[in-house]
Amino acid sequence: NWSESGRWSCGHVRGFGDTANIGSGTVNVTADASVSDLTLTSGSLTGSGILTVTNVMTWTGGTMAGSGATHIAAGGVLNLSDSGGYLDQNARTINNAGTANWTTGGGNYWYMQGGAVFNNQAGATFNAQANEGLGASGAGGVFNNYGAFTRSGAGTSRMDVPVHNSSPVQAQGGTLNLNAGGSSSGAFDVNAGATLQFGGGTYALNPGATLSGAGLYRLTGGTLSISGTVPVSNFEQTAATLTGNGTLSVTQAMTWTSGTQSGTGATHIASGGVL
Repeated sequence: NWSESGRWSCGHVRGFGDTANIGSGTVNVTADASVSDLTLTSGSLTGSGILTVTNVMTWTGGTMAGSGATHIAAGGVLNLSDSGGYLDQNARTINNAGTANWTTGGGNYWYMQGGAVFNNQAGATFNAQANEGLGASGAGGVFNNYGAFTRSGAGTSRMDVPVHNSSPVQAQGGTLNLNAGGSSSGAFDVNAGATLQFGGGTYALNPGATLSGAGLYRLTGGTLSISGTVPVSNFEQTAATLTGNGTLSVTQAMTWTSGTQSGTGATHIASGGVL
């Protein structure tokens, strides 16, 4: 257990201002605790308690499990990289109130199971630079964005769990794939040369959702459901279903090569636009 001093190599329980390294075995957090820095390279962090990291957490392998939560405090940093193995988030909730950096490491990937949850909280930042996927196993999990989510760099970041968004998501470079559905009442912004792809599941663009920027929005799988009026500059549909009771208003160019458009809403090509 985290609270048993004899289990730590230093002879005392790791706490506020301390650094903890977990490289094997299972560490069980049964009561709320805090630590300055935490490194998880293998083994398992589990339990029903909330572990708060106030400075830097580095996760390069191993499992975060249990009914509790790992909380990255405001001003803290979470570095996720699969350089040491798979990152297994099993049922545990991760709350990011600081800055999270997701990068490619060793050709493995981060995956969720058992109904795991990642909350990018209001005021927090999630930087997706990984050229790989956030996968799902069994009951999978969910990613909730209440802060700022940025996809940058070349390559593709795949979200194979539902993504629910109420705050800005920006694709600055490469491709962001939303492959398992979700919903948005917030803003998507895609820079020129970047792509946001709806690739599977049912994704609902609810009232308040916007698709801005000079980049490309692409529908390749699943269902994209529109409520309200959603303007978009460049849109491509190569498969799947575009539906809903709202209006997709294309201001520049739409390419439709396959798939279905249904529902009581409308697809509107603005004056000067091209279909």
